[in-house]
Amino acid sequence: MSGGIISSLLVGLTDVGLVRENNEDMFLMVEPESGMLLENNYKLIRPVEKHNVLLVVSDGMGGYEGGEVASLLTVGAIKNELLKLPKQLSPQSRLEAAVEEANRTVSYHRQLDQKLANMGATATAVLIEQDIAYVAEVGDSRAYILRDGRIKQLTTDQTMIQMLIDSGAISAESAATNKNRNILLQAIGSQEFLQIAVTSIRLQANDILLLCSDGLSGKLTAPEMKKIIDANNTSLNNAGLEMINLAKERGGDDNITVILAKFEGSGLQGKLSAGGVAGTLTKQIKVLARFDPEQEAESKPRREVRPANFQDWMTSAVIDAFARTDEQREALAALGKFGDYVVFRKGDVLHIEPGSNTKEHYWLVGGRYRVMADNQRGEKQSLFFLVPPTDRRSDDLIQAGEAFVWVRRQFFISTLSMLQQQARNPIIRCEDDKNTAIHINGELFDKLSEILGDRFVATVRHS
Repeated sequence: MSGGIISSLLVGLTDVGLVRENNEDMFLMVEPESGMLLENNYKLIRPVEKHNVLLVVSDGMGGYEGGEVASLLTVGAIKNELLKLPKQLSPQSRLEAAVEEANRTVSYHRQLDQKLANMGATATAVLIEQDIAYVAEVGDSRAYILRDGRIKQLTTDQTMIQMLIDSGAISAESAATNKNRNILLQAIGSQEFLQIAVTSIRLQANDILLLCSDGLSGKLTAPEMKKIIDANNTSLNNAGLEMINLAKERGGDDNITVILAKFEGSGLQGKLSAGGVAGTLTKQIKVLARFDPEQEAESKPRREVRPANFQDWMTSAVIDAFARTDEQREALAALGKFGDYVVFRKGDVLHIEPGSNTKEHYWLVGGRYRVMADNQRGEKQSLFFLVPPTDRRSDDLIQAGEAFVWVRRQFFISTLSMLQQQARNPIIRCEDDKNTAIHINGELFDKLSEILGDRFVATVRHS
């Protein structure tokens, strides 16, 4: 999608309720590109290409003090981690990595202070980039979308009661009054590893996203939320206040938090079908990762980015291949900046917009990378595998049963803008459990080119 602008009207509200002494809910609205925290009633207008918003609702638990700390740590860690991760990594991967970092952060602080030993939090985070919203969930804070006169829940509660509903053991009606309805199956900080549920949906003009803690969703049904928003269609702030007040009238026995976000502008497509078709909205929601209560969460490599050092360059073997003299090595070691050392996880997708700087690339250190592009049917087809020349596996092991796909042993992944000339919508997918590379930007590449000369430049150009 390109061209036009997107206007995002964002409203965030929270209330302690009528029973709790302190508010253990926390919400965050931020523009992750700049790190700018957005006011609680804010209108953000950006070109489609620059439109990015992060919305997070977190409901803390763990008694007085603990819940507040957990939710505060959660939203802060998600924001900070998103700022660090490379934009070439897919939004889903970055959002998952940010939530995982929140889990590590809360777990760490639980161990530091005995008063915080039982704390945890939910997290429902929406990362919007251009016109696509990615929704990640841990716990039972919810996200809904309102579109074309309908409201649809984008998340599924990760609770004992939801598991019983899904298995058919109890009805949804009886679940509403079940005393165990708030027992979570996983939460931020309460276990070492998480299963993060992720969905995505392409936004349309006049869509409204609603994020809330269970202090709201436990008191109002989805149709009631929609009715209040429809009745206050000129003021999201009034709609939010009315929903909170109704939750309080019905007991207000929990903290209540809601974020409302309405999207308009020429950069968004209009309604897909006049009058709508039953089930259309559901079909437009893509499930990218599920929470399975019967599946135990597993240890996975941490996605991370850190400053690269000269030893990382040596490990990649690029220096050995291109630095012919001691003078060249000394000049390289004296540069001071060596790019970013990046760790990717299996399934991560690298994607770079067409027309990006062709001097931006990765030095391969370890792992297997699959280059894919659209075939004539619009399906992703494998073109070849990339591995660093230092990889000692045989081609058969790298193929993993796909003997028809080429294997290329090379030092670099060039930008996908180069591949665009030969393939449609190319992507690079990480295939090993842990893939490592060094990201080199254009300025550093120019300095390397001066030191290493034409052979280095030509190799990168043809990689």
